[in-house]
Amino acid sequence: MDSAEHSIDPGTAVLAPDGKSFQQETRLSLPQHGLGAKYICRVGHVCLGTPVERSSDCRPRCPRPPQVGRLSQLQLLVPGQAVTLRCLVSGFYPGQLEVTWLRKGAGEREPRPVDGSDTHSIRTPAPSLAPDGESYSVESELRFTPSGPEDDGVEYQCRVAHETQQQPSSRSTGPLPLRAQPQVSQIQVLSDEDAAEEALFAIDLENFYPQHITRIQWCLDGKPWERCEPSEISPNPDGTFMARSIWKVPSRSLTGPGLRVRVCVQHGPRDSPLERELRLGDAGLSAPTT
Repeated sequence: MDSAEHSIDPGTAVLAPDGKSFQQETRLSLPQHGLGAKYICRVGHVCLGTPVERSSDCRPRCPRPPQVGRLSQLQLLVPGQAVTLRCLVSGFYPGQLEVTWLRKGAGEREPRPVDGSDTHSIRTPAPSLAPDGESYSVESELRFTPSGPEDDGVEYQCRVAHETQQQPSSRSTGPLPLRAQPQVSQIQVLSDEDAAEEALFAIDLENFYPQHITRIQWCLDGKPWERCEPSEISPNPDGTFMARSIWKVPSRSLTGPGLRVRVCVQHGPRDSPLERELRLGDAGLSAPTT
């Protein structure tokens, strides 16, 4: 088929990696107006009874800009809990494009690119051709594990650049709050030699964020007594907090082993309350010893 408009580079047979056979690549160069025609490659060999043929329709494809889907839904971040964000890019042609993940911390004016590190990992496979052969798609993943207050209010963006665009397109998670519900211990009975006329009950709150606790409500036999502020609030190395709530009640109010002490802890205004209950008889006493 060699002509002024078509040229063939037959290539050269080279030894295959296994050292037992040969392989050869042949290339056909064609003019723009040749697109849309059907081309047949026919291969003959002494080991073949009849030549083998493969055909291809060289149809022109129109450049298409990428469509960037919404990032995978994520309502909040939890310290120590791994997160995977996914960004689906589809409908673009040709198949070369650049996907960049960016991070914008709370209070930062501009986002900065995220690189693969100990805290973040990015996976963007090669784009795949759609069944109709007209466009490509790819899904990029960003994985990370929130660790502490520096991740509170963080925002991630998936930015896509393609030759059909004058400006990159992007999608954002929006600011993501960091939240960790407290781990509430069972109710403990304390002793205090200096408060013989009072019974002391306590709970420990562990690994919560942010620091503020909306409500701690103590009840005796179903009757609310008082709301308490947690005491001894301390930070943990990972940026979360721990605290203790101590409730004092007159010993004379504990009239029998069937009485129940209950505490209700509500971290945030929209969080579900966490409850713990203690039956005095189960603690082996009718009233706490002091």
